[in-house]
Amino acid sequence: MKPTSISPPPEVSNTQITLIRLAGVMRMTGLCRSSIYALIAEKQFPCQVQLSKRAVAWRRTEVEQWSLSRPTVPHAQHDKLAAASRLSDVPEQLKPSATVVGAVTSTSRIPTRGRTDTKHARHHLP
Repeated sequence: MKPTSISPPPEVSNTQITLIRLAGVMRMTGLCRSSIYALIAEKQFPCQVQLSKRAVAWRRTEVEQWSLSRPTVPHAQHDKLAAASRLSDVPEQLKPSATVVGAVTSTSRIPTRGRTDTKHARHHLP
């Protein structure tokens, strides 16, 4: 019996398709997980490819094309954004206060390992 080979469709035979997982997409785009899925819901980001029942990935070429289609920030606007982000340019009422009221100075008063019941929390309170 002759072994049969399955050849890909002609439009993909000359290119190598690379799939990337969510962490790689986040690194490539600078977006967080929720932003990526929000853009997918708005049909403004490439859809994922189902790899298995619980695993998805994205085609690298589609993510790269999306990235190249994003508008660039003009230099003048970039300079304004950078200047506004400096703390010296922030209005006085938005600057952090120098006085901190009720700050916890010791971590020994905080319940450990996510305990929230009163029995364990009472033990750690003053």
